[in-house]
Amino acid sequence: MITVISGTNRKNSECLRFATLYYEMLRESTEEDVKLLALEHIPHDWFFPEMYKQQAPSLKRLQDEYILPAQKFVFVMPEYNGGFPGALKLFIDACTVRKYTSNFQGKKAALVGIATGRAGNLRGMEHLTGVLN
Repeated sequence: MITVISGTNRKNSECLRFATLYYEMLRESTEEDVKLLALEHIPHDWFFPEMYKQQAPSLKRLQDEYILPAQKFVFVMPEYNGGFPGALKLFIDACTVRKYTSNFQGKKAALVGIATGRAGNLRGMEHLTGVLN
């Protein structure tokens, strides 16, 4: 399974538009199951200080559907202040509370940067590469 992640929780973002296009192209070109996870559409009841001790049921459902079964990820992310969005980092951190090594370890990831500048979020992609390794 391939999960395409739109890496911002900003409403009506260009990031989701690009992630949706990527998702549609993958669905047309592969026989693998492809899912789209848009951070702007997920519930935020898991965002609380105790998230590192217990996991909210809504986050567990997202993790079970989009993260754990995926063997490949496509992270589509905008540049925010020379990096990638904090909402994406928080989501990754929250997922790793449960089944730490089953979420991203040993899985493939493609990184797509979105930016108005010429580098296309190069620094953000470099930072996420370090987080995922």
